[in-house]
Amino acid sequence: MTTRSVALWCVLALVASGSGTAQTAGWTAATTLRIKQVGGADVSPDGARVVFQVGTPIVEGERSEVVQQVFLARADGSGAATQLTTGDRSSFAPAWSPDGSAVGFLSARSGRVNLWRMQPDGSGAEQLTDVAGRITLFKWSPDGTQIAFMMVDPETDAEQLARRERRDWRVIGERVQMSRLHVIALAGGGGPRKPRALTPATFNVGFTMIQSIISYTFDWSPDSKTIAFTHSPSPVVNDWSRNDLSLVDVATGSVRPLVATGAAEYAVSYSPDGRWVAYLSSDDPPTWGFTYRVRLVPAGGGPSRALADTYDSKPALIGWLDNDRILVHEPRGTGNRLYVLPAAGGPAIDFSGPGLTPGYPVISRSRRHLAVVLQGTDRPAEVYQSGTGRYEPVQVSRVQSADLPPVPRTEVVAWRSTDGTPVEGLLTYPIGFRPGTAAPLLVGLHGGPTGTITQNYTGQSEIYNVAVFAAQGFAVLRVNFRGSSGYGRAFRYANYRDWGGGDVQDVLTGVDDLVRRGIADPDRLGVMGWSYGGYLTASIITQSNRFKAASVGAGWTDLVSFAATTDMRDFVGDYLGDYGSAPALWHDRSPIFKVGNISAATLIEAGEADIRVPISQGYELYAALTKLGRPVRMVVYPRQGHVVGEPKLQLHVVEDNLEWFTRWLRKTP
Repeated sequence: MTTRSVALWCVLALVASGSGTAQTAGWTAATTLRIKQVGGADVSPDGARVVFQVGTPIVEGERSEVVQQVFLARADGSGAATQLTTGDRSSFAPAWSPDGSAVGFLSARSGRVNLWRMQPDGSGAEQLTDVAGRITLFKWSPDGTQIAFMMVDPETDAEQLARRERRDWRVIGERVQMSRLHVIALAGGGGPRKPRALTPATFNVGFTMIQSIISYTFDWSPDSKTIAFTHSPSPVVNDWSRNDLSLVDVATGSVRPLVATGAAEYAVSYSPDGRWVAYLSSDDPPTWGFTYRVRLVPAGGGPSRALADTYDSKPALIGWLDNDRILVHEPRGTGNRLYVLPAAGGPAIDFSGPGLTPGYPVISRSRRHLAVVLQGTDRPAEVYQSGTGRYEPVQVSRVQSADLPPVPRTEVVAWRSTDGTPVEGLLTYPIGFRPGTAAPLLVGLHGGPTGTITQNYTGQSEIYNVAVFAAQGFAVLRVNFRGSSGYGRAFRYANYRDWGGGDVQDVLTGVDDLVRRGIADPDRLGVMGWSYGGYLTASIITQSNRFKAASVGAGWTDLVSFAATTDMRDFVGDYLGDYGSAPALWHDRSPIFKVGNISAATLIEAGEADIRVPISQGYELYAALTKLGRPVRMVVYPRQGHVVGEPKLQLHVVEDNLEWFTRWLRKTP
């Protein structure tokens, strides 16, 4: 154990409740690394077997990565799962061939991520591609003779030479590496096949703004002759609003438009009979509050029609269950739901209902089965499968450790903000909480701002780990403030022209409610958040001195410099109005201009390679607080973008926040 780790656990022995006795409830930052990351599931065409991926954090020696492997289990949940792939390199994204005779997957076992296939028992692994570009998604053709995949253009020979000779300057906006569609034919001899590009270099295939819908970027027509796909002019995230749909003839590579309007179109799915293409369409013009609707367009082109609106007006398209029903996935309150949209235009039908939170749903090729990852606040994620006629999930994976410590109790809480707006969140009690004994409270704020706090497992590895905080005596309130998804379009847009206004009051009134109920100690309050949550944290501590400590993670503090340096250049202006028309509002809602009001001890954390919220935002806040002589600490995570992805660095984030809040919120020196 390092000297710093010893110091950390000595601090923790002075327990956050101030009693002076150690609380060892089992959860530490290291415990979170025992949680497996499951997903990428697919049910075989006959419905008898399920393949899925399992990620395991590796933090030994010089390694700090998550290694994924492919597993197979029986769909009825009986028997133990079989591990199909092994090794030090990841294998992931398994998908059944149309006839169920093989499993395709992506693997880095050859040194770069390439496309492979194997027998369902894991034998006979064959490398199908040998490419230098980064493959991100693949799909079998319905007739099983071809595989199409998305790949980011690799460096050219000239670019590689320039990099080796240190002549690798870049001109902004020039020589952007595009993501393109390619196809390989499976017939013929063994070994890697030579891929054929299907889309031109002027199209970036994909939708970079919302990674959760990457699986629906393109889809084969049932006759295996055509691929519908979504594309933008470039991979720059700001270009999401310019997404259109096109069709490519697989034999000739001829591309023609399918849908191109003022809205952003993305996520495509062919109907089983090949007559229709379902897709998602934004509002027109697109807004960063993300309003979507499912629409249908004839597969040959023509006028489209909208299906029924959904509860949150923000569905993710999963695909067709049959020619009459379309499955979508959408947040609702502190959970997620699966809904069915009738293709004829009737209202959305709640398919999954309340219960465990569903994620990563995938419809089987036969369309009779659905693979889904389910979890709850007290249940770690596992893979389930259900029939598509009726939602009756059966657990098929059991990869999580059986001896994980018990997690703290979490419940949904609700209150009203200062203007009467109903607000909801999740309250996690300290392990061993005794009613009538107020606990130190940490307030957690999500990003987005259109993110949502959902009922996911509280022990899973994340920036602000709830179970670890609760094990050390902290209560944790995570707030779905106005602007969050899951509560309808009006609520999600309620923070337009009002960042750092009503949403701040939503948080403060939630804290007041817990203080009044005797759950939170008003003298020991902390607040923390990442991305928009970091911005909101900074806004809160400039408007209220009730918080003794704060953690600002990858948050922007100066709206003017942020808008000029982020890769989302239209983001701030969409919410607050263009700077030229609303300069006073931009300055008023920038925490950096009110930094003199901050009394909370402030921890600042940021990724050194973050282009979403450039690290300069953290430097501005750190410099200002340092000049004022306020307690502040800034931690820079090398190589990391907007998300801290390396397990060792993730571990440090958890430990660092725990140490910070324990230091400033404990009663005993």
